[in-house]
Amino acid sequence: MLSASLNGGAESAQDISQSRYWKLLLHYRAGWFSEKSEADGKDFFLSPKGNIDPMAELAADVLAFSDPHSKLVGFLHQHAQCAFPERFRFLREKLDLKFRIQPCPDFNSWKNQFHAQSLTLIFAAPYLGSPASMFGHTFLRVDSKARPGQTQKNDLLDYGISFEAVTGSDQASSYVIKGLLGFYPGVFTQNAFYLKINTYSSMESRDLWEYHLNLNAEQIDHFLNHLWETGTTDFNYYFFNRNCSYQLLSLLEIANPQWHLREKFGPMAIPIDTVRAVKDLPGAVKSVTVRPSLIKIIEQEMSQLSENERQRFILGMNDISAANKTDSARTLDVLMDWQKYSAMTNSLTADEAETKIDQSLLILRAQNAQASSPLLENNLVDIEEPPESGHPSSKLSLATGLEGSNNFWGLELRPAFHDLLDSDQGYLPRSTLIIARIRASFLFSGINKIRLDDFTMGEVTSFVPLSRLMKPLSWTLSGGLTRPLDMDCFDCVAGYFQGGLGYTLSLSHALSITSLLTGHAEISQFFDRFNGQFYRGGPGAMLLTILEISKAIKFIGSFEHIRYVPGADVHFLSKLEGGLSLSLKRLGLPKYEFRLQGDSFVSSFSSENAFTLTSSLYF
Repeated sequence: MLSASLNGGAESAQDISQSRYWKLLLHYRAGWFSEKSEADGKDFFLSPKGNIDPMAELAADVLAFSDPHSKLVGFLHQHAQCAFPERFRFLREKLDLKFRIQPCPDFNSWKNQFHAQSLTLIFAAPYLGSPASMFGHTFLRVDSKARPGQTQKNDLLDYGISFEAVTGSDQASSYVIKGLLGFYPGVFTQNAFYLKINTYSSMESRDLWEYHLNLNAEQIDHFLNHLWETGTTDFNYYFFNRNCSYQLLSLLEIANPQWHLREKFGPMAIPIDTVRAVKDLPGAVKSVTVRPSLIKIIEQEMSQLSENERQRFILGMNDISAANKTDSARTLDVLMDWQKYSAMTNSLTADEAETKIDQSLLILRAQNAQASSPLLENNLVDIEEPPESGHPSSKLSLATGLEGSNNFWGLELRPAFHDLLDSDQGYLPRSTLIIARIRASFLFSGINKIRLDDFTMGEVTSFVPLSRLMKPLSWTLSGGLTRPLDMDCFDCVAGYFQGGLGYTLSLSHALSITSLLTGHAEISQFFDRFNGQFYRGGPGAMLLTILEISKAIKFIGSFEHIRYVPGADVHFLSKLEGGLSLSLKRLGLPKYEFRLQGDSFVSSFSSENAFTLTSSLYF
């Protein structure tokens, strides 16, 4: 039966089963010794060996497509032609198969709702308030044609396509652990685009960067066919590689099989790096636009107010009853946007937030006949450079310097992502997000040994300045292994966890000062020689300044004082640190950076000075 159906014989079918497109449809990827599918749902394969044998799956699919009474597939109980419309189209065309076409009302109804015209890749800027969003997030939007009765296209009514982990009610700590180990199933989801704007742009104050893809109608049709097919399966979700951004690439490769995207990513697939991969493809992106967060729109609106209007806004922001009919339309518009933003940050939807706008404010605005002032063209505001313009996520550094009287060479590997001395172009200013950074050094001057200086399991920092609109806390958290500075011990290592809370004051666009109250906890067997215990901890305080001398040069200076309280004993550690970084991006070398750093510490036990010159390569 199979040989009769496959026009061209078994050899022709074998060739097609080994073709790139067929393997893309089955989500195959080559491993160290073999290739297999990344799809984990049983309903995605009609052959028991379909996840490891593409020819077996092809044969099983042809048999199912040809049988009007074949086993129904998935929770919708569909005929195979309906469950796998893109496989059916591809095999029918390639093998010139003649089958009776089965009715597919569920698939056709779903597909017709899109009115698809184009496809857009969207990057939501990082959000440090959630482990799932610290690196940013990508999703796709299916852009529709103007619907009947519409005089103007409204993309708020379009659909967003995401790949998400099914986490249930797990908390952040469980999410991180299970996400790292691949314990969550991941599925493709579909939501109205305006819901995503509510979440990302309004509630979480994240800019949305839109990359309009260069795909024709036929390619978008293939994309939608395959998107429907993924409804029969899930994929193991891994936080760092098989994540939201990586799996979207598999859909884009279906739309244009000449885009080789997934193979560019191994142990890590950070969202912004997947955006760069698409952007780097010649002709893949037609244009880029940005949809600023609601808070940035309000800030732009405020910048257009006169000083008197600005004072009236601040007065009304603190006491809405202070607004009156003498206020300008611009002032009333910003007040309404502020009330909407305040409501949405309390997890209300846009429609619910509209109902929270003070009734008296709406009446005042209705009585004011002055038209609202439009924002800049295309609703763009003055915000940071596009995210793909920033440095690559990983970095390898080679250092040399002087520690006390000892010369040393150092090596550092940072798989991800960004620190305070890195250029902020394309990243959240005054932020740090580091995962699995390891730093080691080799000391000369008679010692001639290698030591571990630091292993940062994770570090997150957010130093958002105070403003008239917002009073955010500045904070930092980090943990891992480090060499205690004050132990006067060459190879001592301690586990640590530390954090801090405070505020940041912006003195100018380039200069900010942060003050923090900090807490420290450390554990090591080496502490026993000093205090008879294997742990120590205590409070501290830090003062830090960041000066962006130019787009390429940044200076950071900090002073921190810690009071350790191990049992009845009390001792201190004071650290003074400074660093100067030079990014070579402006000189045409975007992947290179130099740093000059110095630090000095004094403790109850010892003191030391160190100077380091570092050369780094981003990759």
